[in-house]
Amino acid sequence: MIQITEQSTSINMNTTANTITRMISHSEILWVTGNAWTRKKTKNSNKTETDTDTHRAVVVNVPPVTAEEWDVFDRGTTVAEDNPQYRSDAPVAIVVFMPELDSEFQYYSGVAPLTLTRLNGSGVNWYAFPQPRLRKVGSKGPVEVDINQIQPLRYHSRTFSVSHNRQFIEEIAASGQLPRAPLVWASRTDSDSLTLLDGHKRVYAGHVAGFEIIQVLDMYLDDETATRVWANRHLGGYTRAERNCAKERLKDEWGEDYQQFFWRILTTNWVNSLLGLLRCSFLDIFSPGAASR
Repeated sequence: MIQITEQSTSINMNTTANTITRMISHSEILWVTGNAWTRKKTKNSNKTETDTDTHRAVVVNVPPVTAEEWDVFDRGTTVAEDNPQYRSDAPVAIVVFMPELDSEFQYYSGVAPLTLTRLNGSGVNWYAFPQPRLRKVGSKGPVEVDINQIQPLRYHSRTFSVSHNRQFIEEIAASGQLPRAPLVWASRTDSDSLTLLDGHKRVYAGHVAGFEIIQVLDMYLDDETATRVWANRHLGGYTRAERNCAKERLKDEWGEDYQQFFWRILTTNWVNSLLGLLRCSFLDIFSPGAASR
């Protein structure tokens, strides 16, 4: 969490911009004091809110720009001009206030930033602040969801059985929770449906163990980025048969563009092959036999 103050003394004003950038990340929660921003009427404006609700916000993006470079489009000014008590070269943080974030992005876990395209498309109000104005007081993390909301990604081609995972299932059942929160993707078209990007075996075991509620880490992504996240985490560990099955499913959806999702695997294999050749050459040149010739 972060607190926003009129004259924050929690950060040394002589701290470099790069240092400040490392202190703030998307997921941190803010407490906002004063009235140095304009609240606009939204579709949620008739919602009953407490002072705590309306003064808490979450960092959802940290763009690589400074306060003097960021224009406040509806007021014809910059973030630096709006916050003259802070350094003009301070980096910017984008925040959304809790009531709107909880309404539009209820599963947001802070794993990945919310893009401005996504924010603008949702209709939520977001605000830019110089980072030295922020003081951390907490952060977002895994959220609890109904396990039946979670569906496997259609490209996933690995299957699981109780007989091969009995010990893993028994360990999960005994602990009462999954060892790590699975990574899920919230679709743009169906906000109640969550798609697995990583953690299929854990969710399967949770089903078998009888879990109804589990913790997940959610990412709000476009289709292509979500598919790439899944591909980077799975295709390299698949068997040949599983990879071929995934390939056909990707081709059905993406046509010849499916190859982009295999690029990381192809690059890794090429690098490993090159390193193998170099290693063999090194051993050949510097082996005792080679030295004696």
